[in-house]
Amino acid sequence: MHSGEKGQALPLAILALAIGSLVITPFLGHAGSSLIGSGVYEQSLAELYSGDAGIEYAIWGLMSGTLEVTENATEALPQFTINNKTVDVTVENLGSNIYLITATATSDDGHGTTVTSYVQHGGGDWSGEGNIDDDVAGDVFIDNDANIDGNVTVDGSFYATGDVEMANNAEITGDVVAGGALELFNNAVIGGNVSAGGDLRLNNNSEIGSIEVGGDVCAGGNVYLENNTVIYGSVSTAGRLDMSGNSDIKGNVFIGATVDQIILDNNSKIEGSVYITGSVTNKIQLANNARIYGDVYATGTINNIVREQNILGDVYEEYAGAYPPPPDCLTMPEPGGTGIVSWD
Repeated sequence: MHSGEKGQALPLAILALAIGSLVITPFLGHAGSSLIGSGVYEQSLAELYSGDAGIEYAIWGLMSGTLEVTENATEALPQFTINNKTVDVTVENLGSNIYLITATATSDDGHGTTVTSYVQHGGGDWSGEGNIDDDVAGDVFIDNDANIDGNVTVDGSFYATGDVEMANNAEITGDVVAGGALELFNNAVIGGNVSAGGDLRLNNNSEIGSIEVGGDVCAGGNVYLENNTVIYGSVSTAGRLDMSGNSDIKGNVFIGATVDQIILDNNSKIEGSVYITGSVTNKIQLANNARIYGDVYATGTINNIVREQNILGDVYEEYAGAYPPPPDCLTMPEPGGTGIVSWD
């Protein structure tokens, strides 16, 4: 109904509501009988407009900062009356800066109309400056490539539309979304989940996630783990996987396309199973004590497995069964502010 309406105009609507101008009685009184048709229509329209006022009230609360809803929680707003309708409003934080607002306007006879709206709120202010060389408290939004180097901590989540490079004890405590490639070198650490539009590379004691919370990864390109690196969750990639030098993936691996090869070398290990949607046209190779502790599944074929005995589970080619769900991939948030995704 209100698709494309922008949240920036809503404070004006709330102001109008506050001074009493958002009243539909004059409209109904002057509308022709052919439009109104019946008292039932009149009542339903009054409920609809009152429900809309409830949605606007909640959006104003988010924009003004007077309403805060933690992720995966729901808050009920104080009940109010407008147009002789009682309005109840709840706001649910769905995560990723998306809120579900539900407003129900009820007439004296018990008949009610419910209006729902999905609203994007937050996302922070985007900056074009990509070099982070001091500690940061809070989420960071970079409309560019980004570099975090040298004992720098971002205590929050990190979003960059380009490539992201972390090195030399750099740490991000939350999630990371990179529009391009993501590289971690020399003890770099990400505490949450990760999504990269391009390749993902970990080197020299770098880590994603933790034993306590896991840490899932989505990559639009290839995934490379080298030299004592760890991913504590599962991995979903559209490209190949190369692991070497005691690298470790604690969860499952989901490869969403046909690839030429999957390489594990020098004591590297996948502690879960591998699920390939497609074929391996060259080989899966496990050398120098590398291990896959679970099973290997492919909807297509696997041309060759070098040291198949290092797969401790079973191998299934042309598998037609159902795979478990891969990790949920994080998405890039909208720029800061408030906007309406849908309003029904």
